[in-house]
Amino acid sequence: MQYIGKLDKSKIGDYDEKIITDDVILTDERVKHIKERHPQRL
Repeated sequence: MQYIGKLDKSKIGDYDEKIITDDVILTDERVKHIKERHPQRL
């Protein structure tokens, strides 16, 4: 798991009520997904 940063909730409109935390993290599972399905993005 990698800590990416903080989300600026003021810029996401109506979704701010649905977000529990403003921490942005990248999980190992998401890294695996990116590597497998979007290798051009690396």
